[in-house]
Amino acid sequence: MQLRVPKKYLPNSKRRSKNLLQRRSFWLFLGTLVVVGLGYVVMQDPATFQAGASNFAANVSNEIGTLRADAFPDEPTPTLDVRNDVVACENAYLVGDLEDVIAYCSAALRGRPNDVELHFRVAYTLVITSSFGENQARIDSAIEIAKETITANPESPLGWIALAMALDWNLKHSLALPYAQRALEIDPNNIMAKATLANIYRNVGRPELAKSLLDEALTDISNRGADNETRAQVWRNYGRYLISVEANYEQALEAYQTARQIMPSHSYITIEIARTYNALGQPQQQIELLENALLTAPRDVALLSTLALAYFSVGDTTQALDLYSRCLDVNPRYLACVSPMGWLQYQVNNDYEESRDLLRLATEELGSVDPYDWYLLGRSYTQLGQCQLAEEPLRRSYELFLEFDSPYIAPENYQTAFAACNLSMPIN
Repeated sequence: MQLRVPKKYLPNSKRRSKNLLQRRSFWLFLGTLVVVGLGYVVMQDPATFQAGASNFAANVSNEIGTLRADAFPDEPTPTLDVRNDVVACENAYLVGDLEDVIAYCSAALRGRPNDVELHFRVAYTLVITSSFGENQARIDSAIEIAKETITANPESPLGWIALAMALDWNLKHSLALPYAQRALEIDPNNIMAKATLANIYRNVGRPELAKSLLDEALTDISNRGADNETRAQVWRNYGRYLISVEANYEQALEAYQTARQIMPSHSYITIEIARTYNALGQPQQQIELLENALLTAPRDVALLSTLALAYFSVGDTTQALDLYSRCLDVNPRYLACVSPMGWLQYQVNNDYEESRDLLRLATEELGSVDPYDWYLLGRSYTQLGQCQLAEEPLRRSYELFLEFDSPYIAPENYQTAFAACNLSMPIN
């Protein structure tokens, strides 16, 4: 006989099923009530609900973005390959092509933002090729790069030296002083810092401090040696001291020549030698020196303007006109060529329209304060029959003449100039 397995005995199964249905009905009713209530609230103020929902969505999106960035970070930006620019920069420096030094070394900075020495080379070269600070764009660039040098490493004296030099050449000697002092504080043995600070001390009227630092720098060069750039700068600044403080042109000439032997590509040193020859009454040596320098730097506007002035001084206006014209072809706004070209157009060529245009550029746009520029501008207007325009530049010239004087104008010239247009002389 086979036994049956009895069904599982559930004494309250019917009662439990009934209770479960009641609970489901309750939660369904409650959920419906909540949805209806929320819907009512939304209908009363839909704008607030929409803003809240948008904020919620934005927060969720930000969280997801953060999680994604942590899990899948972006690839690092690759460093620029500037090896070719660095090599070109070094080669340009070795052969003395300072324009290429600026171009290639500046390009190399893009891939070497923390290279202090490379920054210094660019800033320094911009300063010494700024035509003694007259090229404001180059000075501004030098100041900017010098500040980047300081940012790259504020404990290196190089950035502070470059900034001090740029401001000093821009005739802002008092502003330059603390930066040069800071450079020497960082490295009391830095010879370039001593030379830079000495030049600034001379410019702010402290020649005794300048002499002391220059003597130290010269002794350091003799005992410890230095790179060519530093040696040349020390001898050049020593030459400037000898001329401006001691009026010792012969010894200054020796100092300048020593500097040029060390760095023959630095045309600003050549120009200072030429000016010394002129002060010593040796114009032929001055012209020969500058002619030779132009063979290797034919587009150097400072060399061109200095040689043009040398020819003008010995009465060779044809050569002077040619050189000033070449200078303006390179840089049409170079004041040291614009002004004298205007003079020659007035005096030699009798081209009063050209002289007017050049001297307007010099005075009204380039900021000349030379009394002769303003005087000849007024005379150009007079020659063109425009006396109503001549009065203002003539009066401005007379004001500047009383302040600065001019070797090209005598007081009686003003009487003639004002009388030519029936104008009254200014009262002192």
